Amino acid sequence: MTNERSVQFQNEQGATVTVNYGMPAPTDYGPKPPFSQLDANHDGRVSQSEAQAYLPLVNDWLHVAHHAGSITKAQYDAWNG
Repeated sequence: MTNERSVQFQNEQGATVTVNYGMPAPTDYGPKPPFSQLDANHDGRVSQSEAQAYLPLVNDWLHVAHHAGSITKAQYDAWNG
């Protein structure tokens, strides 16, 4: 299921113009990996570079990290909901 929509109109030359907009259906990335798997250097924090291993976390990085350079297990668990 997508959230994409389209609208059609005629331009000044009389040609029909179709505009598609919206968001595609989200990609299923599967279950979120355990914190320990993302913490590749085992320092108890996940850095933004370590987070690259799980795209949804990278996409939410500013929300989860609150502008910090890394996140704790508690922050990750809170993001997991």
